[in-house]
Amino acid sequence: MLRSLMSGVTGVKAHQTLLDVTGNNIANVNTAGFKKSKVTFQDLLYQTNRQGSAPSDGELGGIDSQQVGLGVKVGAIETLHTQGNTEYTGNRTDLAIQGDGYYVVTDGVEQMYTRAGNFILDAKSDMVHAGTGYRLQGYTMVEDAANPGTYVPGTQFSDVNIPVGRKMEARQTTLAGFRCNLDSGAQGNLPVGVLAQGFSSTATLGGRRYDITVAEGSTAETFFQINGLLGNDALGNPIPVNLAMKGVNAVTKLPELASDPVLLGGQMYKVAFSNATGILRFENLGEPSDAWELNLKPVMDYEVVTLQDGTRSYNYLAEFNDVSGSTTDGFKRLRLWGTDYRGEQSVFELPRATDGRALDIPMGKDGTFDLSSIEPQNLTVGGFAGGAFISLATAAGGRGLLLTSQEDIVDSAQAPFGIRPDKSTAALNGRTYDVTVREGDPATGNFLNFQFVDRANANNTGTLNFSFNGLVGGNGNVALTSTGFTLNGRTYTATYTPSAAGPVPASMTITDTVSAETWTYTFDTNATDTTDQLNFGSATINAAGTNFRTEYDALGGGDYRITFLGGTTPAEEYFSVNASNFRQKTGVIPTTSTETIGTTTYAVALGEDANVTATTRAQRFVTMTFTPEGGGTPETLYLSMAGVDSEGRVQLNPNISAADTLVLGGVTFDRGSYDPATGVLTLGDGTVSKTFDLGSSLRFGETVTSTVAAPGTPRTFITEFDEAGTTAFNLNLWSVVDGEALSVPPAPGPYTTTVANGAVVPGSLVATIGANVYRDDGAGNLVASDGTTYATYVAATGTITWPAGAAGSAVTVDYLSAAATYPLSTVSVPVERGNDQSLKPLNQRTANVHNTKFDVYDSLGMNHALEVSWEKVDSNVWRWRAWLPDDPQVSLEDNTGLIRFTADGKIDSSNITVYNPHPEVRVGFGEIGAQNVAVKLDFSGESFGKAKIEGITQYDSPFTTKEYIQNGYAMGILNDFSVTPDGLVNGSFTNGKNIPMYRLPLAIFANPQGLDKTGDSCFREGANSGSAQVQFATEGGAGKIIGSTLEMSNVDLTDEFVTLIKGQRGFQASARVVSTGDQVLEELINLKR
Repeated sequence: MLRSLMSGVTGVKAHQTLLDVTGNNIANVNTAGFKKSKVTFQDLLYQTNRQGSAPSDGELGGIDSQQVGLGVKVGAIETLHTQGNTEYTGNRTDLAIQGDGYYVVTDGVEQMYTRAGNFILDAKSDMVHAGTGYRLQGYTMVEDAANPGTYVPGTQFSDVNIPVGRKMEARQTTLAGFRCNLDSGAQGNLPVGVLAQGFSSTATLGGRRYDITVAEGSTAETFFQINGLLGNDALGNPIPVNLAMKGVNAVTKLPELASDPVLLGGQMYKVAFSNATGILRFENLGEPSDAWELNLKPVMDYEVVTLQDGTRSYNYLAEFNDVSGSTTDGFKRLRLWGTDYRGEQSVFELPRATDGRALDIPMGKDGTFDLSSIEPQNLTVGGFAGGAFISLATAAGGRGLLLTSQEDIVDSAQAPFGIRPDKSTAALNGRTYDVTVREGDPATGNFLNFQFVDRANANNTGTLNFSFNGLVGGNGNVALTSTGFTLNGRTYTATYTPSAAGPVPASMTITDTVSAETWTYTFDTNATDTTDQLNFGSATINAAGTNFRTEYDALGGGDYRITFLGGTTPAEEYFSVNASNFRQKTGVIPTTSTETIGTTTYAVALGEDANVTATTRAQRFVTMTFTPEGGGTPETLYLSMAGVDSEGRVQLNPNISAADTLVLGGVTFDRGSYDPATGVLTLGDGTVSKTFDLGSSLRFGETVTSTVAAPGTPRTFITEFDEAGTTAFNLNLWSVVDGEALSVPPAPGPYTTTVANGAVVPGSLVATIGANVYRDDGAGNLVASDGTTYATYVAATGTITWPAGAAGSAVTVDYLSAAATYPLSTVSVPVERGNDQSLKPLNQRTANVHNTKFDVYDSLGMNHALEVSWEKVDSNVWRWRAWLPDDPQVSLEDNTGLIRFTADGKIDSSNITVYNPHPEVRVGFGEIGAQNVAVKLDFSGESFGKAKIEGITQYDSPFTTKEYIQNGYAMGILNDFSVTPDGLVNGSFTNGKNIPMYRLPLAIFANPQGLDKTGDSCFREGANSGSAQVQFATEGGAGKIIGSTLEMSNVDLTDEFVTLIKGQRGFQASARVVSTGDQVLEELINLKR
């Protein structure tokens, strides 16, 4: 009876505990971070009244034990750490944990743990638990010294302090990174010529494989070089196959290239290049199927500049070479490839005034051309076709170069113009006439022209012509004569009367043959006035033995014709010479070449010997000096002028004979000849012959012949121009006898003939009999091509003695006449630079210059726009530039350089000396009051621990250029903060910076149910919880943190009410057991009584 009473009592106690726990859960249904508890019951000990027994074999069965329970007890009260619902509060200090983990807080003595994220900022800006003041713990974030811009957590807990209103000091930028792509298919921002960097190919010829590279040469003869076919020289340098430049295809912007056949592996291969397609082809001459082709168009990047010279066009390939040096880094060198004034292919570069070497064109910080530091005369380069000069100026706001061509033209202000046009009025026979005075051409018989037009009747006109009639003896004035003319039905005679004193004529008078009425036109007689109506120059042509007057007539385009007027009246003589393209007519152009003769290599210099008298100069008209390489005594060969051939081409005669030999490389040359049709000089010794192409070095002007009144003899002149300073050219007139015909007397002789002029310049005589040509050896002999003497002559008399075999032959002789005082006459021609022509501007391809602009900061926190650009300068090679576009007063150093990419499109870090992927730009902010600074530009991503793919790449994709990161900022004030899911507490400053300040840890326990509740929604470590394992949010199994949100209680009211009802019933039932047991006990006691 007592047992049932006690069992009821234990039931009442147990259910009372259940009701207590459930009531607490319900009470905390709205407590943030509260974790509900759960009660579990266990039964108590049992009293055994009878032990059970097992069944016996074949007899009785088994019997169960008889046990009476003694009640119930509370087995456990568990805290359920399940996730509570989250509610957004909008309060930045409210933090919710989603997942496992507990905030770490402290009361200053011990650490506690909580899920209740209802924090506030106290008066000290510490983040504390609301209601308790427990301080939230976190790790302070510090900047990684090895990786600026990156923050890492410390190793010790600290109170989380958010000092809103605190200042952040300004920080100067020291590092900037970039994440972008440069289009691999882009052209250079300027034409860069041959893109040789990184180019490689393979060729298979004759069954053998060759590794091929290419390069651009330094001369027209070595314009394009193929390396890898011919192996290396003794120094290990590749021996190139040179393709010479022969012209320009203006449409495809490709050169015309040619090469001699190449011997490879015992087989001869011809080399052909198509400037239409860009295909280079090597083909076995004996087996056409053995061939290799290479498309050169992708590796050639040129622009075409066209120079117009009259009706002819000359095309030039333009390129810019990138220059790297301590003082010229990023400068450009302009090259133009094309025709020079000799008609040869050449390369042109701006010369430096100091040493004549190529001039580097300065570039501004922003990549614009800057010519301000270059003297104007150094911005001009000459020697182009037509003798043109090309000068440079900036265009397109510095993004281009404007090319202007000029040439030497006659200075019209200084040149005598002859007869200046004029207008006058004549009154004749009651009529008034307008009279126009003009100059004509002496070759037409109309040297001076008067045109009369009746004012009352425009159809009543008349023309009066005067012809040139030589020079007046004594004063050398021009003499003119006329046959008269008819005007209005009347006949007039005309008389031209030169001035009696001075070179200016005085008047012209016409007389009516019937009425004797006259009209006189008076010329301006101020002989010293360059605007005089009649203005003739003077020239002494010694070969003609007379004085001449000169006058210039404009032909257009800066070209002039110089007319020489001579002869003594009434026997006139005149001729004309075109004065244009002077530099194309300079006679012998000094050149140097290398020739191997016999066993010796010589430097061969070609030129004129101008340091001798004019007579001897004809004998030494061309000099060839042979200087042995490595030292030795030079040898000189002279070629004398020998007239002109039937086509007017200059003939030369090498002064070499058996008596006057030339020994070169162990070979004794005793004969020689020059072919004016090909320009080839041939030297020989009867066995060995050596040829020299002089054609490109001999550039004479026209051969002119004078017109002479009978019975005079016309004179022939070879013309050439020599530069005489900056304002004149000398016109040289070489007097020659052009193809004088002689006849050798028939047998029995004597077989002698004498030239018309009676004397010849030694070395200048050339005789032609049929197909045989005999040349003057300068020693009185005419020698055959085999060096044997054919005839002799006496220079002083011009008498030639022929062999008997020549009897009756017709002979043509050319020679320089020695009858005059000198065979050479010189006339000064005034010149100036003119005939300006604007050529195609060479503008930067700005679409291929790729820029990004971003702010950097000085030490005072002032922002400055830093612009960085990239421009392609070769295959896989780019030049970068950095500048401050809005701060031109701030100096920069080391603000340009090169970067290179590997074949996989990533930055190449193998040679940082030349191609530095993370250069430093020195910025002179000290000039504006801040500190100077070196800013590292990281193009590789390496400074940020990134893979190269995260830096600058070069793929065949559109450009994306942008700043990746920079570590500077202005001064700022902390005005807000936020917490990220991984527990980072970021401070937001007024300068736009978000700086990590703390990282919040979360404590993880092996058995959260083992934590002891301390009240205030906090826990402490319990004996059975295990030690706290501190993890960062989202790591190591810890949950994430949600800002401005609270995790609420995990109490479910429905469940709690069900539990409450069940607890109530259990309590009531247990109480009933107690009361029933009490009644039974009372009855039992009463029975005893």
